[in-house]
Amino acid sequence: MIVTDNPFPVGLAATHRIIAYARGFITNGCRVQVICCKKTECKTSVHNRATHGIYRGIEFRYIPGTTVKSKYLLKRKMDGVWGGLKLLSWSIMHFNDRPVVIYYGLSTATAIILKLSSLLKGSILLKEENEHISIRLASKNIFSGFVFKHIHYHLFDGVLLITKKLIEYFQKNYPKKKIHHVPILVDAENLPQRENRSNKITYCGIFDNDGVDTLIKAFQMVVKNFPQYQLQLIGMAKKDRIEKELRALVNQANLTDQVIFRGPQPHEVVGYELSKSALLVLARPESIQAQYGFPTKLAEYLITSNPVVVTSVGEIPDYLKDNKNAYLAVPGDVMTLSEKIQEALSFPLRAAKIGAEGRNAALAYFNNIYETKKIIEWIEKNLIRSGENNKY
Repeated sequence: MIVTDNPFPVGLAATHRIIAYARGFITNGCRVQVICCKKTECKTSVHNRATHGIYRGIEFRYIPGTTVKSKYLLKRKMDGVWGGLKLLSWSIMHFNDRPVVIYYGLSTATAIILKLSSLLKGSILLKEENEHISIRLASKNIFSGFVFKHIHYHLFDGVLLITKKLIEYFQKNYPKKKIHHVPILVDAENLPQRENRSNKITYCGIFDNDGVDTLIKAFQMVVKNFPQYQLQLIGMAKKDRIEKELRALVNQANLTDQVIFRGPQPHEVVGYELSKSALLVLARPESIQAQYGFPTKLAEYLITSNPVVVTSVGEIPDYLKDNKNAYLAVPGDVMTLSEKIQEALSFPLRAAKIGAEGRNAALAYFNNIYETKKIIEWIEKNLIRSGENNKY
């Protein structure tokens, strides 16, 4: 079971990563359920109303019974308390046959509920973490931040971590915790390879702190030599202010006809748009997020066989080499980003070869089937007592 407070099956990076986990486990013979423990949709922009169903073989269910949050703060608070009680009741009833439960979320209250249920049912409780703890604490008050830092991770039997740098941090601060490295994942079976290419340069993700402003400025330079191309931005900003600033930047640069804001899209639409793009770009700047995290969208970029321009931040250079399987740009540098984009557009045959090598890298390093098999083997070796293997 994957329990989450993220939307499913329509969402952004977190949703796509959950899908990759689930599809990998299913291919390895596991039954998978995704349990959404909170309402995830705002009344003003509802992307999914289905409270249960099967998506690509993945069973999913919203415990609250609806996907749409109330517009009233007090009602949302009450829903949170009631939702916690419903999750406790549901998990006690359904954590049968000692399942493995992965929590993909940020609520310590939810983690405590899952811990209580796992103790009653004897299930294995794991935490998926793909950001540095300081980023998690930024959205919490002093009390909840203290609880998160000193209690949250101790509730779990093991932690799944996205980078080696994050592993180093956990080994230092949580030395007794069992840890397993899970890099970014891609479901290679579902994402199409390159189709007839369009004239779109595409970015997909959450706009906040992801270098989208740098990308727009670089694109302003690109269109002087390549006026036939458009920049497609799939996704959204968590803060309305960010998207307004980006739209203002586009207007100021007179690019309203060439920069397209698509908003969040279903997983299949994202895969289709990535596959038919001329070029895929990610301009993530230097930050603690880049240092300890890893952009999950990068695997989906690479698997399309389209050429990818990405900034050389964090552990990206451990997997990708400039002009071999991607184009690596200097983070935060508009000029070098523009030059890399124009290099890829100027020499399409060479770019195609680099794109093909990028796909090979994704299959070698980020294959969800291989990585979930490793998780299963790690659980059997480290978290199941001798003689109990037949119960899982």
